[in-house]
Amino acid sequence: MKSIKPERNEPCPCGSGKTFEKCCQEWYEAAESKRSVKEAELTAIQMQGKDARPPLVKLNMGSGLNKIEGFINIDKFDVSQPDLMMDIDVTPWPFGTNEVDEVLFNHSLEHVGGETEVFFRVIKELYRICKPGAKIQINVPHPRHDNFIGDPTHVRVITPQLLELFDKKLNLHWKKVGAANSPLAIYLDVDFEIENVNEVLEHEYQTLLQNKKISEQELTKIINERNNIVSEYQITLVVIK
Repeated sequence: MKSIKPERNEPCPCGSGKTFEKCCQEWYEAAESKRSVKEAELTAIQMQGKDARPPLVKLNMGSGLNKIEGFINIDKFDVSQPDLMMDIDVTPWPFGTNEVDEVLFNHSLEHVGGETEVFFRVIKELYRICKPGAKIQINVPHPRHDNFIGDPTHVRVITPQLLELFDKKLNLHWKKVGAANSPLAIYLDVDFEIENVNEVLEHEYQTLLQNKKISEQELTKIINERNNIVSEYQITLVVIK
């Protein structure tokens, strides 16, 4: 896995405020050594004529205590013992361009980018590290649910409407029709398409819908008018390059 290695006197990418030399340099070099061994093993297998593909690079961003097997679990708090201690708000990230196959933000993206410019840098860095066609799964609390409102560490509202701003095809369409939507994909030179959106309903409303006690149209009206109807958005993005 290629990475951007800081100079020893530069700030550490983990966001600790210390220099790289006094913080994560030892861990980084150990990881680099392990990676070199893995690359050598893969080359040896390929030379033997065996079918071997490099493992997928999958990131669990803001993993917290919910680490996932097969992912690089990333968090800025060492108490969760992540595979990589890194503050997502701090860029660049230690991954190469077009290196990552899959990214998961499971109730973490709403904690990122309280300042608009920081959020934009995160979006640009996410685009940089992802391969063409990479999948990004974003699970976030609905902004009009108490789960979002009641947590002081939730600093960024994430909705499908927001993420559509990073779709170049939509940006060009809005330009053509004279729409007022901000063409952020063009401004930031990124391109993400929404593949799927799932709204997770509170159990009461899910039951009403399943039992046909309420129509889809009636439910949409209620969602637009009230809090605590949808608890979560589950959004899948595809990286376009």
